[in-house]
Amino acid sequence: MTTKNSPDFIAQNGGSIIILRATNADATAWIEENVSAEGYQPNYPESLIIEPRYFDDLAFGIQNAGLTVSL
Repeated sequence: MTTKNSPDFIAQNGGSIIILRATNADATAWIEENVSAEGYQPNYPESLIIEPRYFDDLAFGIQNAGLTVSL
C-alpha cells in the first residue's frame, strides 16, 4: 500500500540495468500507455527492466505526466 507521499515509481540501479517499479495503479497505467513490452519484461506492466541510458528519458516522461520517481 502506498501513501500520499510515496513516489509513483521506484528505480533500483543495478549498474548494467535499472529496474523501474510502479507503486500504484496510475504508474502501471502510465507504463501500459507509454512503454512497449518488447524484449524481456517478465513483470510488465508492474515493472520494467531498462538500460541506464534510457532512464533519463523515461523519468522525464513520468514527471511530465505529473507522476514521481525515486532513485
